[in-house]
Amino acid sequence: MRIAVIGDPASWETDRLSETIRSLAHEAVVIPPEECSLCLHKGQVTHRGQDLSLFDAVLAQSLGDVARPATRFRVHILRHLERQGVRVFPRPDAIESTMDRYRMTLDLSQAGLPVPPTLVTEQIEHALLFLEAFGPSVFKPLFTSGGRGMAVLADPAEARGFLRAQADTGGLPFYLQQFIENPTNHMSVVIVGGRFLCAYTRPWAAPGREESASPSPHRLIQPSAEEIAIARCAARLFGLGFATVEMVDQGSGLTIYDVSPWGNLRGPWEIGAIDAAGALVTHVLEQIPAVSIASGDETGRLARVSH
Repeated sequence: MRIAVIGDPASWETDRLSETIRSLAHEAVVIPPEECSLCLHKGQVTHRGQDLSLFDAVLAQSLGDVARPATRFRVHILRHLERQGVRVFPRPDAIESTMDRYRMTLDLSQAGLPVPPTLVTEQIEHALLFLEAFGPSVFKPLFTSGGRGMAVLADPAEARGFLRAQADTGGLPFYLQQFIENPTNHMSVVIVGGRFLCAYTRPWAAPGREESASPSPHRLIQPSAEEIAIARCAARLFGLGFATVEMVDQGSGLTIYDVSPWGNLRGPWEIGAIDAAGALVTHVLEQIPAVSIASGDETGRLARVSH
């Protein structure tokens, strides 16, 4: 099979995924996301003149900073390929649902999964009432990664000034969540193909100071059956074959803070020799029909479209 791996060619994760694919006697082609083009009048997605619809599958390891408009364009490129019958992992709808913080939290809440007290509003007064009710709260941009743009709001006067500045620069709506000062348990649970793979903790950093925290997992842990069940439900909700579910214990119970279709592949390997990249590749290969499209077999293409 021919599999396109979309991601940064210099990253450990991209290299690990492509090498794993090749070790299983398949072809892997690494493609930087910014080098893909969508030619609408031809109906083609290309990379250096190569039609990506001729690949058996596309594995998107990274699309770049979710705060950039270009990243949303890259999701549309993946959706175009999916409509052409190419198997895309993760599915574009799942990527889009989880990269939008408001939509992700809304879907989790409506599914009955635990989320922190959250307010989404365009009204400064409503935001200040939320702070009064729940204490210090975290302002989060709807599209962000790595904690960029987040801020803890506590003092009402300072919060009013901060929110006014956000409104004046187009930072609407406001997305606020109750702030947890020192969580008793902060874990990342990795789910692959609906099954629990591993979980790890790492040093907790207050929003806005994530860049000072270690990017690698701190240690492996064994979640409870309930915690694993919650993570599996979150992954299934978004249709993710691979998901990293971030959860925090508030003392009164677990809440989900984030669901990512990617996550840290390197950390589990370095601290516990857990091959998350290998598990992801195995899952992807299990989902691809046996008939190869790269060979030009049109029957295989019809099988993929009807899947």
